[in-house]
Amino acid sequence: MKFLGFLLLSIISLSSTPIAYALSIIGIDSYDGGDRVIWSITSNPSNSWDIAYAICEKNEYIYVIGVDQYHGYHAGYEIHVERRFKKNGELIKVWTHNLSISDIAYDCIIAGDYLYIVGSSNIEGDRSWLILAVDLGLKSVTYVLSNPSDKPDEAMAVSAYGDYLYVGGVDTLGGDCRWRIEKRSLADLSLIDEHISNPTDLCDVIFDVKVNPVTGDVWVIGYEALRCRKCAARLEILNSDLELVKVLRPFTGCFKQNLAFDFEGNAYISGVNVLKFSRVGDTLLNSNVPARHGVLWVDGNLYSFDIDVIEGSWMPAIYVLDQNLQLRDQWKINLRLNSSLYATSCFSTAFPVFGEPSSDGRNIYLIGNIGDPSAGDIHWIIYTIGIDVRRLTALKTTLLSLFAALSLSLIILSLEYFRLKKSSTLLYIRRKT
Repeated sequence: MKFLGFLLLSIISLSSTPIAYALSIIGIDSYDGGDRVIWSITSNPSNSWDIAYAICEKNEYIYVIGVDQYHGYHAGYEIHVERRFKKNGELIKVWTHNLSISDIAYDCIIAGDYLYIVGSSNIEGDRSWLILAVDLGLKSVTYVLSNPSDKPDEAMAVSAYGDYLYVGGVDTLGGDCRWRIEKRSLADLSLIDEHISNPTDLCDVIFDVKVNPVTGDVWVIGYEALRCRKCAARLEILNSDLELVKVLRPFTGCFKQNLAFDFEGNAYISGVNVLKFSRVGDTLLNSNVPARHGVLWVDGNLYSFDIDVIEGSWMPAIYVLDQNLQLRDQWKINLRLNSSLYATSCFSTAFPVFGEPSSDGRNIYLIGNIGDPSAGDIHWIIYTIGIDVRRLTALKTTLLSLFAALSLSLIILSLEYFRLKKSSTLLYIRRKT
């Protein structure tokens, strides 16, 4: 299947057991979320495999990043970025980029006036890290290539803090994949420092990198000795100079891993379920709420992304938790997943049921993928979920209560006015008589 040609290329080819990728979304009918879903829209850049991986936002725009598959003398993949209005999803501009027959983008972040994108490029048969800085108007680009080895290397995640960019991924030495973190200058993408971690002689893979906004430490999560149906998570905490502070092994299971931090610097990790750690890496809480497709912290709430099975249909689901991991709300998005293909797959992390989400504190911006793999056409879906629904409902209730109280007061005052007026009239008549 051509999808295997670009999705986690080095990881797939070097795993000791073959990994089969086989998720599809077979239909989209409606959204079960009431007024939570503000808008949704699909995008189909080509008539082949188009995969969206991440979404970033700033001001009135969102930037959706992924790949499209193009055909010609050499069929391949190119980085595909769409700039859209937040308010309605209207497409403003498309930007594509390819240095080679197969360029891939996995993650993005916006810092200052630039959109930073990380992935890989297959230059002369040697896949290397690709790090791009694109202006927010999608008019100009600066990029660097990082090629730690002569085997396939992939940049998987990116984060920014202060004047620096932190990029995480893998480099490959024969059948051994190892973790690599690069600290780069935001100004010119120059390399400042690097951290290498190689806990096993098999394929160790990074999936997310985030900087704790309270401590400034760099948190890195991924897998040790990644194999089909055998995934052991590894978490490393590094200081700002990329020196190792702590290593944790939070869970086992082949699920999407990502990190989120609250306003106190506590960390939340997706996996089998939601895990909470203190700012120094002490285990605090382990919930029973599933989080196999990521977590996102927004304005005092943790959003957990997973899949629900409802009347035999597999559908993406969102759970809302408080800081103590108590469930506050949940709902499903009515995208019907192909359960038979998904259930037999070895490695669900690769399937972008939910890509890397983004939020501006008012809405959550999500991306996923729909289509028919048997027809060879997979395309994007982009949707916006409002997170102020309860606030607006509470405000509406308050306003209605105030209006009712005001109306009642006016009625009482009017009755009192007419009573007093009637009394005054009667008194006047008596005086006249």
